[in-house]
Amino acid sequence: PEIIDTAYESFENRITNQVSDVTLEEKDAIQLYDDLGSGRLELALIFIDRLSNNLYALPFGTGFNNRMLFSTSPHNMYLTLIRDVGIVGLFIYLAWLFSYIYIKNPRKDLRIYYVSLRAITWSMVVTLFFGEHLYIFRPLYALWGMFLLVTAFLFVPLFFHPADK
Repeated sequence: PEIIDTAYESFENRITNQVSDVTLEEKDAIQLYDDLGSGRLELALIFIDRLSNNLYALPFGTGFNNRMLFSTSPHNMYLTLIRDVGIVGLFIYLAWLFSYIYIKNPRKDLRIYYVSLRAITWSMVVTLFFGEHLYIFRPLYALWGMFLLVTAFLFVPLFFHPADK
């Protein structure tokens, strides 16, 4: 019961109270994001400053989950990847992620699969700015597996061709 009460209280304080009608009228979008983001903007700016002071880490990174240069997490997948695997690794990661978006739809009768695959990928691209849920060593690592499973279910029918009879 304490866990449920704590979760409900956290939800009320961090989300419901921040997006009430009165709050929305008083705040602009940037302030609202800062409140809902629990300081993510500030963390990202600190992280970018540290990256700029350690430019040697940019090409190939410092290694997975290496916190020698950075004691905090930016809560941004793209910045985390730059730290860990550098610009080169970020490019490879983005190439993989965007490969789902640029798949051609060879079968017009399965358009819903194609649209759904692109939608789930675009939603993941956007949400990675605000979290690290497609990253190893994180408690939410299971989301990566679920993302891969769903994208595989959407991807396979697009290219499955039953044998000619």
